[in-house]
Amino acid sequence: MTLPEFIAAWQQLMSLIGNASYRWFYAYDQQAQYNIRLREDYSNFERYDRESLDTEWLKECQDYHQFLITHYFDSKRGVILKKEQKKSKKPLRLKKKYMLMQDLVAQMAPEAYFTFYRFFFEQLVNVMLKKLNYVYHESELSFEHIMQLLQHKELTTQIYRTCLHKTKQASATYAHKMAYHYDRIESVLDMVVAELLKRIGLTVDEM
Repeated sequence: MTLPEFIAAWQQLMSLIGNASYRWFYAYDQQAQYNIRLREDYSNFERYDRESLDTEWLKECQDYHQFLITHYFDSKRGVILKKEQKKSKKPLRLKKKYMLMQDLVAQMAPEAYFTFYRFFFEQLVNVMLKKLNYVYHESELSFEHIMQLLQHKELTTQIYRTCLHKTKQASATYAHKMAYHYDRIESVLDMVVAELLKRIGLTVDEM
């Protein structure tokens, strides 16, 4: 796939998953199937994490994000490839030959780039809030579940900064809305995690 082909495919993909009215077509042949999965309830954290459509979307976003931050465009050969950086060498993004795909997509398709990270952010916040509810009501507290939430929080920060600082497509209205939800999830998560850790005699600093 050439770079123009990839950019065109990325834009088409984002026109699907970025629109709630057409999103079902990405994953299912029939909208009714998608709606059933979307409304399905789960009895516990493990089932929600393993079986829900929410976490499937999140995994899909994580895979695309991982691709964007680990693959480069080789301008001399005209190919997209994965390059492993060695600590002792100059970062690849500083070499003119290699251009990070995340940076290229942000430059060549800024609207589709922002659509993806906006959707990623929304899915991540949605999953975190639902998992937080499961953890809070667990009869036996799982340290692993708490750690998973904290890992989600770290990723949320990364995506939030990417949305606001790596693309100019974030309107003032949406940027304000995103900041509100980011602050909300961060404060709620910190408060609940601190309370949960007290149950097992730990603090955040001891983790």
